[in-house]
Amino acid sequence: MLTAAMQANREAKLQSVAVNLGRELGELMRANKAIAVQTSSSQNPYLFDYTATTSTSFSARSCMSSSCDTGSAIATADVAEWQVKLADQLPGARAVVCYDSTPYSSGVPQWGCSNSGSTAVVKIGWSRLRTDRGTRQANGAIDLAGRPSVVLPLIAGM
Repeated sequence: MLTAAMQANREAKLQSVAVNLGRELGELMRANKAIAVQTSSSQNPYLFDYTATTSTSFSARSCMSSSCDTGSAIATADVAEWQVKLADQLPGARAVVCYDSTPYSSGVPQWGCSNSGSTAVVKIGWSRLRTDRGTRQANGAIDLAGRPSVVLPLIAGM
């Protein structure tokens, strides 16, 4: 029972971290709305599908080391910095940001996106550890972000 309580406490902490990261990304998008309202990922760096790995190296542009003179450059730097935070704070993290009018299927969050609608959403998931050691997978995870744990609307689009 103690193990289950500790695991529930850990999951609550990770859920809180994910919500705060999602809120932060929403603020970044609102600050750069001219780019964030673009519905095409080729024009909007805020739209991405990212899976964190332990060996990810980030060499993305930083507005501290070079000038970010366009909204797109600012968005690219925002996303790179946000993805570093995501990888650092959530184990086995995955995040998808898209315009999605149907983020749920039968009440269950889904990774896929309809690429329609007027509201961008962030979907965040992470690996969960098992308490049942007898059936543990090799990497110790029960759910490798198989479905999003957090789905948040970010910004009004059109």
